[in-house]
Amino acid sequence: MERGDLQEGFKLIRQRRLEEAREFFQELLRLNPGDVGALFALGCVYAALVEEKAKFRGVKYLGGILIALTIILGFLIEAPILRHSICNNKHFEPMDVIEVEEGDWQHRLAADAFEVTIWFATYHRVPLMKGYYSYLTPYLTWCDWSSQAIYRLRGNIDET
Repeated sequence: MERGDLQEGFKLIRQRRLEEAREFFQELLRLNPGDVGALFALGCVYAALVEEKAKFRGVKYLGGILIALTIILGFLIEAPILRHSICNNKHFEPMDVIEVEEGDWQHRLAADAFEVTIWFATYHRVPLMKGYYSYLTPYLTWCDWSSQAIYRLRGNIDET
């Protein structure tokens, strides 16, 4: 794929031959329709903002506003998710124990994937298994749970 090939596609966009431009990008890059749609949208923004020969000055401003709104909307959506994902506590609240089988407190659930392990413990507010981060620091949730939660259970000597 050469720069001239992409310029040809952008030329079709500037000439408002949008269907031909979409098919051109799809054939040139051999992408599925969803990826072509994203590339096509980027091509429209490129043609409106970067190309010196863009006829309508309003299109440049509209494209700039669209990009700014996209960034702001992405920040508004991601900020609460990030805030809830970050844990900056030295001490955690005691967590409950998952009872896999009734009366059996000696087994815990485990997951193969690291992300599943962290998600499950965070979502259900329970520790899963003793483990270490890459810097050999014990999981804080496990440390807190092992020092507080297991001592709440009567007759759970084996767990300690």
